[in-house]
Amino acid sequence: MNRLPKIISVFILLLGCHTFNAQETYYNEKPDSIAKIITIKGTVYTGSILSDDGKILTIESAEVGKIVIDKIDIKKIEYIKNTEQNADGFKLSLYEYGFAPTAFNLQKNQVSLQNHYFAYWVVEYGITDNISIDAGITYPLVMPIKFGLKSSVKLAEDLRLGVKANAYVTMDYYGLGSHTNNTSTIITPFSMGYNASGMLTIGDPSINLTVGGTYYNFDADLVASHIMGYALFLGGHKQFKDKLGLSMELLYLQDYTQTSLFSFGVLLKYFRSPTKVFTIGLETPTFPRVNAFSTHTATQYLVIPLPYVGFRKLF
Repeated sequence: MNRLPKIISVFILLLGCHTFNAQETYYNEKPDSIAKIITIKGTVYTGSILSDDGKILTIESAEVGKIVIDKIDIKKIEYIKNTEQNADGFKLSLYEYGFAPTAFNLQKNQVSLQNHYFAYWVVEYGITDNISIDAGITYPLVMPIKFGLKSSVKLAEDLRLGVKANAYVTMDYYGLGSHTNNTSTIITPFSMGYNASGMLTIGDPSINLTVGGTYYNFDADLVASHIMGYALFLGGHKQFKDKLGLSMELLYLQDYTQTSLFSFGVLLKYFRSPTKVFTIGLETPTFPRVNAFSTHTATQYLVIPLPYVGFRKLF
């Protein structure tokens, strides 16, 4: 009888160790399930990505009119003809949330993304170390709200060190989209960091001028679609929802323009920190902000109040 409490104690200890190890294993397991390097040079695309059913899809090469893919259902590849630009191309759709499709469209001599969902595509499938475009410029892509990325560790450490008042720690993340007043494809940078209140912010250069010091007047539809992608990733993907303990409630979703610009608010609950409630807010010129963080009143932005302890758990 005297051994029973000791046996129970050992069992509880083992149970606790198992839970801890399971969490640690998840954050470090299957590094190949996330694309490490995706190279885009003209009409060539290589890399590996994670499908919606969790299988690893390896793309050996992709050229205009020709695509060689390993471990992927060919039915998911849709060959398209772009008559407007007189160029053949293909669209690779691997996952779809209904109104936020994951579509990748590669065309001659340029990289074009369908429906401005490049940011969402990257978040969902291929946060990569590098993406190279025709111009020869290499843009590092790192996202701390993702697992298994060694390149994100330094950024995470920088963020943990804290930020000076009203300063931002810039994140090397770039969305690709079309400029409002320009039909050509351009790079539209976004930045990410903690403000003086400890809130993690993702915004455009009009708010965070630390990104190259360049202001891009890109259209609101582009910004909205990027933010929708982030919100859907954070709360809508079952795989990450189960692991992170995040739940998403769509507070409101309103299409109030002909360009399908959505305004929405998302409430995220982090169950490992039950006293914390995170709010993602999209502010538009004609729609009230969800929270009163920014002094800017006419710019789309994304705010995620994220405690450092929660941030550390992602790594």
